[in-house]
Amino acid sequence: MTACGLYKNAYHNLRYALESIVHCVYIDLKHPNADFRTKIEILNEVENLPQYHGVKLLKVLEINNKEEIRREYERINKEYKKLSRNVHFTYKQLLVTAKNVMEHRVSSTVTDCTEVSKIYDSMKIVYGFFLFLFLSYFPELKEPLAKNEEFVKTVKDHNLKLVCKILKV
Repeated sequence: MTACGLYKNAYHNLRYALESIVHCVYIDLKHPNADFRTKIEILNEVENLPQYHGVKLLKVLEINNKEEIRREYERINKEYKKLSRNVHFTYKQLLVTAKNVMEHRVSSTVTDCTEVSKIYDSMKIVYGFFLFLFLSYFPELKEPLAKNEEFVKTVKDHNLKLVCKILKV
């Protein structure tokens, strides 16, 4: 998407991924004995409730050592807000787009390297958080991954702090 200049779409997909991760973990933790169909029904019923929007559910997720990672949680919350701002067009952007459409002006897409870099950074944060939740939910995977030198090097190279903390590397 970023290669085609579809930055808003890329931000939207990252925000959707982050929100979906949190929703799924929340439903699995709160309703561990429910079957898949029931969990989908619960998500369907609550998806428009304000307390289920964004990462508000992070505050109620029961994760080991939550206090220890509070700063990283705040970073995830800030990232979600940033992704939300980037998803929605500003008033000025709408005016320019409307004017260009009305005047039948179409410009070629120019890749904005700064925007691509921001999307890449956001993607690392979202994937890092996903891995953290995944390892919190499946603790039996911690030891094998902590022993995997290539995985540990990648996690460190990409500065995935939550993953480093949960793997103790």
